[in-house]
Amino acid sequence: MASQPGRPQEANMRELKVEDALLYLDQVKMEFQHVQRKPEIYNEFLEIMKNFKAQTIDTPGVIQKVSQLFRGYNKLILGFNTFLPEGHKIKLEDIERNESELAAREAAKLEQQKQQQQQQQ
Repeated sequence: MASQPGRPQEANMRELKVEDALLYLDQVKMEFQHVQRKPEIYNEFLEIMKNFKAQTIDTPGVIQKVSQLFRGYNKLILGFNTFLPEGHKIKLEDIERNESELAAREAAKLEQQKQQQQQQQ
């Protein structure tokens, strides 16, 4: 019987990924343990991952959803890189740019609402 040197490594990598996933889930739980919406956030994360596994959302989609869900929790967002393929890694600069863009959109939306309220008066 010929040996297959790649097999043991593949088994170890799979095992490592399971351990990484469990560790990451624990980090998510712990990060939100004192947050009022903790169960909602955690369950929403699980739903995102379920949809990703079922391929109803693609890699850029899962990155966007996880980044939005964990907004303000850069450690969790960057920790999600463990599960992303090369070429799809999240960088701190990306998070900061997205935060700036989101803040600008929110400011514009608030300004628009303010103008609408003034027009109604």
